[in-house]
Amino acid sequence: MSGEDVPPGNEPLRMGIVGDVMLGRGVNAELRAGLSPEALWGDLLPELRGVDLLLGNLECAITTHDRPWERTPKVFHFRADPDMGIAALRAAGFDWVSLANNHTLDYEEEGLLETLAHLDAAGIAYSGAGPDAESAAHPAILTARDWRVAVVAVTDNEPEWVAGPATPGTRYLPVTTDPHVLAHVDEVLSVARDAGVDLVVFSNHWGPNMVAVPPPRHIEFVRAVIGRGADLYYGHSAHLFQGVEAWGGA
Repeated sequence: MSGEDVPPGNEPLRMGIVGDVMLGRGVNAELRAGLSPEALWGDLLPELRGVDLLLGNLECAITTHDRPWERTPKVFHFRADPDMGIAALRAAGFDWVSLANNHTLDYEEEGLLETLAHLDAAGIAYSGAGPDAESAAHPAILTARDWRVAVVAVTDNEPEWVAGPATPGTRYLPVTTDPHVLAHVDEVLSVARDAGVDLVVFSNHWGPNMVAVPPPRHIEFVRAVIGRGADLYYGHSAHLFQGVEAWGGA
């Protein structure tokens, strides 16, 4: 964030934002075989540890629950052993992870609830999923230096995983500028702003894999979200590097 954007009295904030963090399958096997959690991150580790806040999308469940989701067709199911997964996140210094994605319920609601418990015990904040719809929609509030940062998380993946009034799940939101959807955007952003924060981050696990440029409707949606009060729109899921756009002061 540039100097002119720093609120009066605040020191500049250095925030690290990474893409999908998948700690299952071969990664979990390497950790089980003795790879240290620090070595997992290679020469990125100093960069990850050198920021004031580190955000990422947790692309797996952290659970011992071994029954995969089979109620709807799904090819990949990712999970990490709790001790391995949490150690890896702690080694890098993650302050927050998104749980609004297409792997959070890979091991059913039990796997999600166990993931929440392990993150809570480790002191790693999250948003985008929860034991009910209200919890899944609630932003995480992070603090660093003199800053308070709200992080909202949504996904347009796996609509059948949407949290209900009393059922665990994700904060599902289709990518469209339909007024009904934008009303939900207004709602989550107003909750974040009402918390008295300096910065609002809108995280979205969205769209298809292996696409180099976001489709026009995605760009239109981003600009609508920015226009409603988000300071930084953080998109992930493509598995490719994509560009960064400055728009409307955000």
